[in-house]
Amino acid sequence: MLYLMRRHATSWFIKIILGAIVIVFVLWGVGNFGDPSFGSVAVVNGEAITVDDYRTAYNNMVERYRQMYGDNFNSDMVKMLKLDEQALDSLIEQRLVIQRARQLDLRVTDEELAESIRSYPVFQDGGAFSKAIYQRVLAANRLTPESFEASQRETLLAQKLRSFVLDGVKVSEDEARRWHEYNNAEIRIDYVLFDPATFDAAPEDEELAEYFEKNKAGYRTEPMVKARYLRFAPEDYADPAAVSEEAVSEYYDGNPDEFKTPKTVHARHILIKTAPDDSDEAIEAKKARAEEVLKKAREGEDFAELAGQYSEGPTKDKGGDLGSFKFEDMVEPFSEKAFAMAQGEIGGPVLTQFGWHVIKVEAINPESVKPLEEAAAGIREKLAKERGKSAALEAAEKAYDLSFAGDDLTRIAEAMGGGL
Repeated sequence: MLYLMRRHATSWFIKIILGAIVIVFVLWGVGNFGDPSFGSVAVVNGEAITVDDYRTAYNNMVERYRQMYGDNFNSDMVKMLKLDEQALDSLIEQRLVIQRARQLDLRVTDEELAESIRSYPVFQDGGAFSKAIYQRVLAANRLTPESFEASQRETLLAQKLRSFVLDGVKVSEDEARRWHEYNNAEIRIDYVLFDPATFDAAPEDEELAEYFEKNKAGYRTEPMVKARYLRFAPEDYADPAAVSEEAVSEYYDGNPDEFKTPKTVHARHILIKTAPDDSDEAIEAKKARAEEVLKKAREGEDFAELAGQYSEGPTKDKGGDLGSFKFEDMVEPFSEKAFAMAQGEIGGPVLTQFGWHVIKVEAINPESVKPLEEAAAGIREKLAKERGKSAALEAAEKAYDLSFAGDDLTRIAEAMGGGL
């Protein structure tokens, strides 16, 4: 049918039909930008969970597991643990709890919020809340005070709901005793095993016939169909030699990003770790250690050996080698420093959420663009495959239209130069 429509694509009848389809799409639309689900991963009772919310929850969960398992944590574990599903489920559960708390008119006062933040050990210096540490820890985790406090308020609100529900639950002594007995009960038994395989019990023919008659349904096979089909393989229609130089050049000019290789830096680093609850004095002391290592490296000591001796990061056994990486592959302060350095330069210390870094740039790989001469073969192959798909589909549609006229598939195959 599509084959016939293409043959008559210039007729007024086809144009009227296509015009009607366009009007329907314009009036009805293909999406509603006012829909709360637009740009979100889930909607909970009309309240959207944004992509940013999901990305933050997922990244936090991945980082938590990475800290738990260290170098053993990899992409296979991410799939096995279904962290994407866990992250979404936790957000949905959290949103449901918050919505229910609001329905019950539970609230968190500003004083309750402030007291909970002041009580965090990570924000304290000598047992007292430090605003400077508070701001530094949030900045290291790319959080603003407004976003953190909004999140903390929701956490406290969820805690209030759980307390509201659980504080009224009473467990009697009898219930506790029965639960303990059920979970700690043991039983000792003696048994004798009779293995059917050790007994000779061959059934008689009459028994077999009787059993078969009673259980015929269990031996019934699924219905089967014998069919013929025509296969139109795209590779049979793909001919790279038929792709013109003009088509290759046009594709190359129209898709410049496809042939760009971004700038990368090959670097090593030595990490002196810091912790979120470190005091200002501890952070400065660790910076001083990093500066001592930096001095040794600049005085000519082997950087890889220094990394093996002083680094506290997972790459210390590899001489601190990070390989080649793009700007966005590393945390921003690290990348800003590494990408601003010259080849062979040693710099730092740079503070990130992980600690102080001393960096050595081994090599700089500037952004490059593959020339048309090198890209032409791949482009020609790609265009040939795309054309092959279209040609195979057109041939299949033509055969489909012919089959409606009552022609046998064998004759259709012969007429089109193929076979069943």
